[in-house]
Amino acid sequence: MKLVPTNIGELLTPVAIAFWCASDATYHKRDGVVILCTDSFTADEVDKLRSILLSKFNIHATRYAVRPGQYRIRIAKSSMPSFQELVDPHIQPTMRYRVGL
Repeated sequence: MKLVPTNIGELLTPVAIAFWCASDATYHKRDGVVILCTDSFTADEVDKLRSILLSKFNIHATRYAVRPGQYRIRIAKSSMPSFQELVDPHIQPTMRYRVGL
């Protein structure tokens, strides 16, 4: 079982987000958004991650259920330019497609 650490706010940096995207995100071309796969976390943990994205980086995101008890984070289309700018300097060139770059 995966757990979100209590100090995740300190750990969630642009570099960490870029690594997260490279390993566990997908870009939905039709909608122009990034989906962060957080299926192993509780709804409260996902909401905590969303709250940190908003408070630290002004990135708006929603939580949606993939299956009962499994949630993902959807970066708002309006926040995509900021999100892409945040991760662009840190993401490997071969993984840029995962954030629509």
